[in-house]
Amino acid sequence: MRRSGLTIIEVLIALAILGIAFGALLFNQLSNLRTSARMRLVTEIKSALTQVLEAKNAEVLAKSGSIYAFDDYYWGCPSAVANASSIIGRPLNSVACSGNSTVGRVTVSWSVSGESGIQGEGLILLSARGSIANMTTSPQVALIRRVSCYDVYPSPTRDAPAPCPTPTASGGGRP
Repeated sequence: MRRSGLTIIEVLIALAILGIAFGALLFNQLSNLRTSARMRLVTEIKSALTQVLEAKNAEVLAKSGSIYAFDDYYWGCPSAVANASSIIGRPLNSVACSGNSTVGRVTVSWSVSGESGIQGEGLILLSARGSIANMTTSPQVALIRRVSCYDVYPSPTRDAPAPCPTPTASGGGRP
């Protein structure tokens, strides 16, 4: 008489198949955990960069009396244009064109520079790069924002001509 049941070989084959399946699932789960942790770091860095860019944006758009800080940043960053006082009708105020900030555990390096933009529209480029301090495998994240002179001044009309930088042949006002 023959007894029905599983042989040791059949049990070992079934366990090997289960082991391979569980190994693949474990690998997938570990990969997801690593990706999730990295994205959490990227989100933390982007939040800090956004905070710094918002502060710089507010500085660029600030107005003191009838003077807009936009002109000082546009004509003064990263280096002052030689004849800027004759262009804007006053001397440039001193503004910071680059620097470093720390937000929480994120180190942010930021810069401000004037761009020529399209004809008749001056642009300021705000850029920030950041990573988590004292972390060798921290992701590097960079964000930029452009501020137009029309974010500061109203759009030109027939009665009120363009207040933005005078266009040059290459477009925009900044050389």
